[in-house]
Amino acid sequence: MDSGAPPEGDEARALSMRWMTMLVRDTNGDPRLLAKLNLMHDNEPSMQTHIGISTQLRDYVSRAFSETKLPIYEKYLSPEQIRFMRANYGKRAMEWPQLMADVRDAIDAGVGPQTSRARELALRWLELFRSYAGDDPRTQAKFRHALQTEPELMAGTWADETLLAFIHEAMANVAQPL
Repeated sequence: MDSGAPPEGDEARALSMRWMTMLVRDTNGDPRLLAKLNLMHDNEPSMQTHIGISTQLRDYVSRAFSETKLPIYEKYLSPEQIRFMRANYGKRAMEWPQLMADVRDAIDAGVGPQTSRARELALRWLELFRSYAGDDPRTQAKFRHALQTEPELMAGTWADETLLAFIHEAMANVAQPL
């Protein structure tokens, strides 16, 4: 970042992937720890100084990490869909850790995927997904296909099989009245 390397450059993308993979490892894959770290980072400026990670650096790594995913999605989406995604992909990225933490809390509390709590979580998930995927079900299907086909899209994230299975089942119940 200090050298002026763009976040979409190869070096920044490689370093961001290494950073995120280590962060997943160091939080033991628990999105609740990431959400707490983010909250501390945002609310305690002294922490930024202490650990040497400024908000600008965190945002740079986040942008570079997003850039590791975008070329993969480009294989599945039209140029118009890619433009929409590029314009919106990172705007709400900082909301994902807390949502995944809330899903993990629900799973650990024994909340079933057919409950109103799971429905609320699925609706939040869908809202965030739609913020960069748009509202067209055909486009959304392309995103889901890419996620199922390209394991690299899940690298460096806190979305494990248990979390995704819960959300998938909760999503199946979103269209149904409780």
